[in-house]
Amino acid sequence: MKRLVSLTLILILCIEISIWATEKSEPKVPHAGGDLTPVEAYEMLMADPENTFLIDCRTMSEYEFVGHPAMAYNIPYKFWTPEEGMIVNPNFAEDVMEKFNKTDRLLIICRSGKRSCFACDILIEVGFENIFNVLGGFEGDKVKDQNSIYYGYRRNIRGWQHDGLPYTYELNDELIYKLHSPCGCE
Repeated sequence: MKRLVSLTLILILCIEISIWATEKSEPKVPHAGGDLTPVEAYEMLMADPENTFLIDCRTMSEYEFVGHPAMAYNIPYKFWTPEEGMIVNPNFAEDVMEKFNKTDRLLIICRSGKRSCFACDILIEVGFENIFNVLGGFEGDKVKDQNSIYYGYRRNIRGWQHDGLPYTYELNDELIYKLHSPCGCE
């Protein structure tokens, strides 16, 4: 009897893992450029580190306090302001152009994959040629199973962090964002 219960539990666990492993994030909004899963993005970074770069377009606070891929440049697509909430970084395209060539392969990541879609559009508009959105972002998608205790608020479906890819909380001066001028942001 114990053996039957054990085998049943193992079977249920295997089914749950296979369902989780096959869930794939979709782009949050239509956008220019390509899409990669976090694992595909990591493999691309490792295969060609001289020409492939990861841009984390979350706010500076998210980058610092939630963690970030160790090799990610932080160039925020939006800033948080007490007066207006989230506002678009008016220098986003220029900030990216200061660091990268328009022929570099740029992989754009945010929290869950929405801001990165908008960031991809801006970069394509200014002439970058090889732009990819990282599906599911850093934290992943919210749980969609209405029977789950995490339904609707916990982000643990896919994403860089939940796919087991390397990340850190350490700040590297060469990778962190530097504000152009005091703006009351962040």
